[in-house]
Amino acid sequence: MENENVNKMKEFFARDRFAEACGVVIEEVTDEYAVCSAEITDMTLNAGDKVQGGMIFTLADLTFSVLANHLHPVTVTQFASISYLNAAVGKKLYAKAVEISRSKRNAVYEVTVTNDEGLTVAIMQANGFIAG
Repeated sequence: MENENVNKMKEFFARDRFAEACGVVIEEVTDEYAVCSAEITDMTLNAGDKVQGGMIFTLADLTFSVLANHLHPVTVTQFASISYLNAAVGKKLYAKAVEISRSKRNAVYEVTVTNDEGLTVAIMQANGFIAG
């Protein structure tokens, strides 16, 4: 059974049509972290038959947004940087976001993207502006 935090965030992000089209699913939300996932399908592959970098970024960005908006409604991205470490292979990707710093109007997050075999695919740092 999904917890209340997951249900609230699914409701909040229900109109994020791009993330939905990419197949991003909100899996877990706590006050310490958020986890989202996405299946690797033909639609997520680039010309080299590896997961498109934009797909990985979308998964990481939504995961950051889920945690940020759970902790500090309404938070928007100020800056994001991603490092792609390994080719994304397997059947599914997972992203886990944690908040590493917070001030009155800004928060910094680290998002780690792994595949279903535990291989780290990418790490993203995102700065959020807390507007709400």
